[in-house]
Amino acid sequence: MSEIKRILVGIDGSSNSTKAASFAAAIAKRFDAKVTLLFVVTPSDHDMLAGKSTNMNEEKKGFGEQRLKMADSIFTEIGVNFDTDIEFGHAAEKILMVSERGYDLVVVGNRGLSAVRGFLMGSVSSQVSQHSKVPVVVVP
Repeated sequence: MSEIKRILVGIDGSSNSTKAASFAAAIAKRFDAKVTLLFVVTPSDHDMLAGKSTNMNEEKKGFGEQRLKMADSIFTEIGVNFDTDIEFGHAAEKILMVSERGYDLVVVGNRGLSAVRGFLMGSVSSQVSQHSKVPVVVVP
């Protein structure tokens, strides 16, 4: 890896993902890199899977936008070029899939909002760091 031009940051609204966003912003500023903030709406986050009738696309977009707002202000304040993406699925799988779209670095927090689920199934940061084809920074 000689240059860092595109950074993918996994955001879930937790304080650790906000720390990851701050870390990624500093790297992006230094290397003049573009950042994508990625929020993944997981099946357990979605009312439709709990038996409630809802418009999945609008629900997904609104839920994700709310969580991304916490992080996007970090990039706006320091003048780093960024965009956002909202996906639906399993967090680690989606982060890995999106990371293969030409990113040079993935940044995630070491613990998200679902610590119990992470303990039982393996944390998102562990899965991403073990299976990524690009370098991964796990921020404590």
